[in-house]
Order: sequence, then structure tokens, then C-alpha cells
Amino acid sequence: MTKPSVFISHAQRDAALAERFGSALKRLGLEALDPARDARAGQSWRTRVKSAIKRADAVVMRASSPEILSSSWMSYEAGGAEALGKDVMLLIPSKYPVA
Repeated sequence: MTKPSVFISHAQRDAALAERFGSALKRLGLEALDPARDARAGQSWRTRVKSAIKRADAVVMRASSPEILSSSWMSYEAGGAEALGKDVMLLIPSKYPVA
């Protein structure tokens, strides 16, 4: 039986936070999928992201600033997850109001 897995979507500037979040998920018995961390030589970024989302049971998206919500990669990852029927959770720091 495989562990449930979570794709971690984040901006590069949040890599350390994503790594800590992935470690916390592992302590809970989940597999953390982060294409930035799990890169293989010669594989395209789009292929890595698509593969990780397909493998994931759910997707967690970290929006560290309002600008990230409009990034093309966040849209690509969210759209891919939704098209595959994955559960998606958006994490927004409390210092940014949601309107």
C-alpha cells in the first residue's frame, strides 16, 4: 500500500518553508511531492510538475503574496489538479486579506 501523497506548490522564494512543510507531512505518514526538490537531470519543468500532480492525492498551494495568485505557474498547477479531480487547498498568510 502506498502512502497518501501531497503535491506542494510554492514560489521559489518559499522553498525553505515548503521543505519544512514537506517534513511535517512526512512525520504524519504522507509523501510530500515537490518537483523543485525532486528534480531529475534533463527532465523539463512542465513534465516534472505534471507528473507530480498526477501522482498526488491532493495539492496544497502556498500563496506567499497576492501577486503569486496571478502567476502563470500557479494557474497551470491549479488547473492541472482540478482537471485530474484532485483536492486543492490554498494557503494564504493571514496578513493578506481575502476579498
